Amino acid sequence: MTATSQVTVTSLTGDTLRVIRTFILRLLVNSAEPEALRGDLRPLPEGEAQPFPDEQALLALLHWILVETAELTGQTKEKTP
Repeated sequence: MTATSQVTVTSLTGDTLRVIRTFILRLLVNSAEPEALRGDLRPLPEGEAQPFPDEQALLALLHWILVETAELTGQTKEKTP
């Protein structure tokens, strides 16, 4: 599954900018625990697969990646969906 996320950020000059990130989301299913959400998330175009053991870790990982994007582009985070 490929997922795309959009982040609204505000530049240091006050302009609102949009950053679009694309990820590959691999969900792994263990037949002994089919309800458990686990897998890995790989940012595109480059990026290492980041494993997550549960839903909370997936959300934390997404938040970390999106905040990192804003920091690398010299922008401050205004809102994440």
